[in-house]
Amino acid sequence: MEMVRRKGRCTVSQPGQITNQASRKLSKRVSRRGFLTRAAMTAAALAVAPTSPFIRPATATHQCSNSGPCPGSPCSQCSSGQTCCQDGYTAFCCQLTGTNVCPSDTEIGGYWKCTQYNGNMLCSNNNGVRWYLDCNMLDINDCTCHCVDQDCNKRRVCCNGFKYPGCNPASPVTCIKCRIVRCTKPWDCFPNQCNPPGPHGACRNNDTCAHDVGCLTNANTPACPGT
Repeated sequence: MEMVRRKGRCTVSQPGQITNQASRKLSKRVSRRGFLTRAAMTAAALAVAPTSPFIRPATATHQCSNSGPCPGSPCSQCSSGQTCCQDGYTAFCCQLTGTNVCPSDTEIGGYWKCTQYNGNMLCSNNNGVRWYLDCNMLDINDCTCHCVDQDCNKRRVCCNGFKYPGCNPASPVTCIKCRIVRCTKPWDCFPNQCNPPGPHGACRNNDTCAHDVGCLTNANTPACPGT
């Protein structure tokens, strides 16, 4: 099984298959009312224990305001249909600094992968695999939610307050300033910050394979430490 990063959560791949199988087994043993009661109890358990092997939280998307503890909102100046407000994903760091590196006022907060990248930018020769890493602020008060270049047609900066497990687990949840991309597994590229995933594998979201900007190049991406 593999963890799949959806909008709003990260789940095991083929969740419908798991749900359907569980439903069929339960339906043979309990009444309809009993089944609904158990289903409600399961939902409640997942709500208070999102670290279950079958569910993980993920960065909030499709919100016309900041999520989590991040001050400000990108939608005060933008309409709900423009990228900065509607898209929900954080900008790439190279759009801010010119390099595909987490800025000095951030640390790696977590990672996921896409496995169907077919573009011609960074990782184009990596069998479709791209690793996306969030760069979380070290101090939440040092950044306010805004659009890149104050342009409503570009993605957001410091608007999503979330932190995946996997990298710097002892650090608190802060705002994600930007994202970086690597072609190498994060725990191999950043062994002092990131750990290998759990038994269900790394979170995956192939929707983000289409996320590309012109500054995601080999020239703007330093080699992994020790390589």
